[in-house]
Amino acid sequence: MSDTLDKEQRIQAELERRLFDQNALKAELTTARVKLARRESASAVLQRVEFVACPLCGTTVESPRQGALQRCPLCKSDPSQRPVAVEAERVEEVKRDIEGRIRELDESLERARRALKNQAERVERLRSDKATLDQRLVAELRDYDSAFVAEVRELDRQVATLKERLNGLERLKTVPEAIEQLDREVDQSRAEEERIRRESESERAGLTTAGEVIGDVEKAYLEALLKVGVPGVTPNDTVHINRRTWIPTILESGEEALAWSFFDTSSGGKKTLLNVCYALALHQVAARRNLPLPTFLMIDTPMKNISEDVNKDIFEAFYRYLYDVAKTDLAASQVLIIDKEYVPPPAGIEIVERFMTPDQVEAPPLISYYRGA
Repeated sequence: MSDTLDKEQRIQAELERRLFDQNALKAELTTARVKLARRESASAVLQRVEFVACPLCGTTVESPRQGALQRCPLCKSDPSQRPVAVEAERVEEVKRDIEGRIRELDESLERARRALKNQAERVERLRSDKATLDQRLVAELRDYDSAFVAEVRELDRQVATLKERLNGLERLKTVPEAIEQLDREVDQSRAEEERIRRESESERAGLTTAGEVIGDVEKAYLEALLKVGVPGVTPNDTVHINRRTWIPTILESGEEALAWSFFDTSSGGKKTLLNVCYALALHQVAARRNLPLPTFLMIDTPMKNISEDVNKDIFEAFYRYLYDVAKTDLAASQVLIIDKEYVPPPAGIEIVERFMTPDQVEAPPLISYYRGA
């Protein structure tokens, strides 16, 4: 009802404005009619008047000369060009037109007044009805039950929620485009996932191969220790290589509690043997599997702190194992041995001897400028 009342009041204001405009137009037409009547009366009164002086400034009006063209002494116009009858007819026509327009305006004003009166009555009725309804609403609001009020408020909350959801759905009109974009991203993700899966499988296969390689190194290392006869190593022992540090550990009888490594050995000769056997095992596995490892191996003083007299069996066993590896797995590798004693190799192995003495005749010295004892 408030909206209806506002609408009707706007209509009433528009009618009042229109009535005001028509009244103003009627006043203008009435004024024009009065002016026309005065002009007509003035023309009739002053038609035969002869002016001696100008009524505006008082200047003497000259009489037309004899034989000259008869013109008005004031405005200098030719009276013959505007006959009195024609002028009167034109004034009468304008007068009739103004009268007709005034009559039309009177009729329009009457209709507008009636419409404004009816509209004012309608607005007043609406105001009265609205006031009555407002009073009833106030009275009923005082009598509302609290549970009903709570229910109404809950319904209002639900309405607000649904409106907000509707607004959200309006905003979701762009969802199809977003879904298409997501589909494209999913396709790209799938392609990326497939690529990662292939790389993962390749890496997993590489890890499997790496595990096999490490297992071969462990076996080759244990075999080297047994063939050389390193003290403390038996066929019941196992070797484990740490996958992070690549440090080998010897497990006595496979027990982790009895594990020991290079760092647990107090003998310098034993440490040297452990290192040399580990290097030989790495080169053996690399040669067998054609892995990218240099084909050059330098062994510096393998029999350090090991006497060929006291530890003759270890001394000879090491060199036998070394020559056997050089003849088989490391046949394509070059091995450089620096030691205090020399053990001749078996037939089929090419070997070159160099000494530290500068006066050697058979072959040049190892270090040409060395002049030590």
